[in-house]
Amino acid sequence: MSLSSLLDLPKELHTQPVGLPLYLEGGKEAVLVLHGYTGITDELTFFAHRMHAAGYTVALPRLPGHGTDGSDFLTCRAEDWYRKVLDTYLDLKARFQTVHWVGLSMGALFAILGMAQFRSGKLVLAAPALQVYDRRLYLTPLLRLFVRRMEKKEYRFEGPPEHAPIAEAYWTYNWPIQAAELYRLQRYASQYLSRLSGNVLVLLGGKDDTVPPSVLDLIQRKALHCTIDSITFPESGHVVLNDVEREQVADKVADWLTSIKD
Repeated sequence: MSLSSLLDLPKELHTQPVGLPLYLEGGKEAVLVLHGYTGITDELTFFAHRMHAAGYTVALPRLPGHGTDGSDFLTCRAEDWYRKVLDTYLDLKARFQTVHWVGLSMGALFAILGMAQFRSGKLVLAAPALQVYDRRLYLTPLLRLFVRRMEKKEYRFEGPPEHAPIAEAYWTYNWPIQAAELYRLQRYASQYLSRLSGNVLVLLGGKDDTVPPSVLDLIQRKALHCTIDSITFPESGHVVLNDVEREQVADKVADWLTSIKD
């Protein structure tokens, strides 16, 4: 982010106590948990605490431009997000020999890139956004040249009241510039699947309307040097780590991290 971009930020950013990074000191192994595109850390705090209860040190960073304000979001690019991921990983790796990667949606793309660059621990991909149903994503490299944000005409927020300011700032809009960054990440992560090795767990929601189940076929086809396990949770949507089956999801991940040997 340039200095001029920082100076152009609004004087008042979102100040509600949501979207904050989380660090939980625990056992001798660490888990790096990464949220998704326009997501907030609150969506993954339940999962993070369950991993902590299972005996892990857990880091859940807030990616730049997320959980603050839409104007802040517009100043950030994929490099800013990935730099935060790497900074958090390197801080963990300085203290822990084993760091596992867990990513949701766009966070799964960063987990793929990070695991390919720094081989450590195991890899959990929750609803990985290597493929999406919305074909408009492929138009964003062109659309970004003309539109900064587009209001969603039929969006209705039905979440907890404390997240309403976040919904108003982020989820009521489409963001062509940032979506083009997501598309760029999608292509990079797909290419980097072939560089992965080790154990991978793919988690899918049976009611996911964002990422299709065919993403598993893509991973199995390209990650040829990996041992791949997968679990589909039939009642869960896209945010599979924090949906109606979140207890079972967290327990399955904890069991898998423990039982699968590197």
